[in-house]
Amino acid sequence: MANGSVLATDCKLGVATMEAMSMEVPTIVTSSPGVLEMVTHNHDGILVEPRAPAQFAQAIEDLIDDPATLINLAKNARKSISKKFISSISASKIVEGINSISGDNN
Repeated sequence: MANGSVLATDCKLGVATMEAMSMEVPTIVTSSPGVLEMVTHNHDGILVEPRAPAQFAQAIEDLIDDPATLINLAKNARKSISKKFISSISASKIVEGINSISGDNN
């Protein structure tokens, strides 16, 4: 099992972040648009500014020094992803989007 996930990327969708969080892996990520929909700073992950290696290093050190916070972030991450990204809800949103584009109101 991974002890943590550190992602320094401008990923628009944040799929790797979602995967890590769903596996209850504590996550440190840059505050890019897709990630901001998933991560609440200090609740279910740690957000740092893009291109800020000192912030990444500090976040890593803080979690190493505080295992209880690391565990809480990991547990909250899984809960958050489970609530926000349920496949039936995601599928429903895709169908709504397709219908709005096609003009179908069913």
